[in-house]
Amino acid sequence: MSGAKKIVTNTLVITISQIINYGLGFIFTAYMARYLQADSFGMLSAGISITQFFAIFADFGLHILMIREVSKDKASAGRYLGNIVAIKCGLMLAALAAIALMASFGGYTSEGRTVIYIMSLSMVFFSFSAMFYAFFQAFDNMKYQAFGLILTSLIMLSGTAVACSLRLGVVYFAAIYLISNLLVFLYAFSACTLKFLRPQIRFEVGFWKNLAGEAAPFGISNMFSTVYVIFGTIALSFVQDYQAVGLYSAAYRLITYLLIVPGIVNMAIFPTMSSLSVSSRESLKFLCHKYQKVMILAGLPIAFSFTALADKIISFIYGSSFSGSTFALQIMIWSVIFTYVAAPMVLLCMAIGKQTLITRVTGLAMIVNVALNLLLIPVFSYLGASIVTLANEAIVISLVYFFAYRLGYSLPVKKLTDITFRVAISSLIMVAFIFVFHDLPVVALLPMAFIVYAIAVLLLRGVDDADLDLAKSVLKREHVYV
Repeated sequence: MSGAKKIVTNTLVITISQIINYGLGFIFTAYMARYLQADSFGMLSAGISITQFFAIFADFGLHILMIREVSKDKASAGRYLGNIVAIKCGLMLAALAAIALMASFGGYTSEGRTVIYIMSLSMVFFSFSAMFYAFFQAFDNMKYQAFGLILTSLIMLSGTAVACSLRLGVVYFAAIYLISNLLVFLYAFSACTLKFLRPQIRFEVGFWKNLAGEAAPFGISNMFSTVYVIFGTIALSFVQDYQAVGLYSAAYRLITYLLIVPGIVNMAIFPTMSSLSVSSRESLKFLCHKYQKVMILAGLPIAFSFTALADKIISFIYGSSFSGSTFALQIMIWSVIFTYVAAPMVLLCMAIGKQTLITRVTGLAMIVNVALNLLLIPVFSYLGASIVTLANEAIVISLVYFFAYRLGYSLPVKKLTDITFRVAISSLIMVAFIFVFHDLPVVALLPMAFIVYAIAVLLLRGVDDADLDLAKSVLKREHVYV
């Protein structure tokens, strides 16, 4: 299978599963938030964020390292998987102990502590499932991960429906996460055993040192990025109340759903990027440029449209009780375009072995995030945390573009400016359409607005003939650049 065909196949599989997964996730999140209201939804969100923070120590870059190395040498799969399982067991025990200490002495209510404890157990199964997903990615086989993602959302949606119908409390909603991740872990383990190999724990201590050294940049970078993503929620739970956490989390959940686009492409394209890094610099550069352009074409109209329709979107999804989330969404939505444009360059650095650059960038972003959150949250509450989210993504895109430019892989400034200008004008035309027809229901207005944007970007040559020819070639699964 050619590189282009492989990317298309993997992208289609993971795209379909992620659309289903995010669609179901959107439904059960909205259903859950409407039922729990801001206070209880904030309590659950705080528990999720705290366990996510400690979960990064149980991964510590090992998953990304396994994808990169096993995609290059499939014969090493058993060795990497077996040793990573052993390392993760030790890291997981340490993470659970740290969570218990934080929950016990963090000033949380009894119910809040119970939620944290349940979510920490859920984290264990989630982390090992993620390890198996990385293993599947290394073999360019996305269908097993795709089914696992859909299964997770189906269980969560079913559990949420049952809990809401029985009028259960927030602790039971935490238990739904635990049950879901346990069942999906059993599935992922079975898929690995039956279709690839049976995981066998290995204790090659000498190899562990090599793994730690290679994975550390990925792990530290992941720690930094995770901290600057979730620290706002954790800080709000300490400094403010659960209602503030709920209003911030409601808006931020929508941001995470919008990250499906770079998330899908990253999973599908990373093995190919890793291979091209040792076989063809020009092909890698071509791929990176096209990826950057696609992200600009997708990110800007999302930011413009959600800013114009934030009040309608929040009311439609969460109800009037979450109206305080509107301004938070209008602020944070602009972080999406920064995240989109940075995604190709972050992935590039990982593929070519320059992950230490990303570590430096995310380290600086984390420091700024913590400092600004501690400064702004006591004064501006969840709106302060929203401002910090935007500021951090602006810092990340500025630095990663600088590094990618120096490495010779980023779009030239003139071309980047030209593309951005054409897409921005197309987006403004879309916004004008939204203002004229603002009284329409949001479920009708938003799709219509994106159609207007698509027509405008074509007329303004935001997408040129070369892009259209490439799209046709890829859809026909022709040999394009590999």
